[in-house]
Amino acid sequence: MARRAINPDAANAARLPDGFIARGVPGDYDGSTPLPSVVHEKFAVALAGGATRIGAYALTGRKSVNARDAASKLSRAQQVVRRVSFLREERAQVMTAERAFEGFVHAVESAMEDIAELVKLCEAAGLPRETAAARNALQSLAGRTITHRAGLANADRRASPRAARAKESLEGFSL
Repeated sequence: MARRAINPDAANAARLPDGFIARGVPGDYDGSTPLPSVVHEKFAVALAGGATRIGAYALTGRKSVNARDAASKLSRAQQVVRRVSFLREERAQVMTAERAFEGFVHAVESAMEDIAELVKLCEAAGLPRETAAARNALQSLAGRTITHRAGLANADRRASPRAARAKESLEGFSL
C-alpha cells in the first residue's frame, strides 16, 4: 500500500478559521502589528533589516535539519511577507537623506572617539608603535571626514546633480 504524502500547508489551512492566513493572523493583515508568533516576528524583523533568509532563521533560535528549506518556506509565508514589506516601507519613509547623513556623521565621530581612546590606552600601556599607528589612523580619518563633509555641504549649496546622486545613494543604505 502506497503512503500518501501529507501537505502540511493544506493540513494547517484546514484547521484555520475562515478569513485567516495563519494562526492569529486575519486575512486582512497589513503587517503594521507584530506577528503573534515570536519566531515569525523575529524572522520578519531580521529579513527587513537585511539579513539573509538563513541568517534570519538562525536568529530565531530554531533548530532544523534543513535550515535552508525551513527558512525558504518561512520567507514565503503570507504573514511574514506582509510584515517584512511593512517594515521595509516604514524604514524607507523614516530614512531621509538628511537623517542618513546625520547617521553617517555620528558613526564617523563615534569611530574617531573610539580611536582617540585607543591612542590614550596605548600611551598608558607604553606601546609606542601601536600609539603611533592609532594616532595616524585618527588623523587620516579626521582629515578625510572633514574633506568629504565640506564637499557634500558645498554640493548641497550649489544644488548640483552630484548632490542629488549622493543623497540617493545615502537613501539606499539601510541601517
